[in-house]
Amino acid sequence: MFYQMLNSKIECFDKCVKVTEIFLLSSTTVFTMLTFLYLKEMSETLQHENFGSIEDTFEELKECITRSGICNLD
Repeated sequence: MFYQMLNSKIECFDKCVKVTEIFLLSSTTVFTMLTFLYLKEMSETLQHENFGSIEDTFEELKECITRSGICNLD
């Protein structure tokens, strides 16, 4: 009688462990796939980005600050 009670608890524990393993495996797989897709999209976006315009914007900002006399660069 005592053995049967222990045996059912062990089976239940084994099922819980298997369900937890499946959950962790599937969530890890989904997370990995989403991370891969995010990085792929970000790299494609950066390929088509015009970094020259950003550099020009900062140069214009530097010239504007220099002409305004807010800070003395000499």
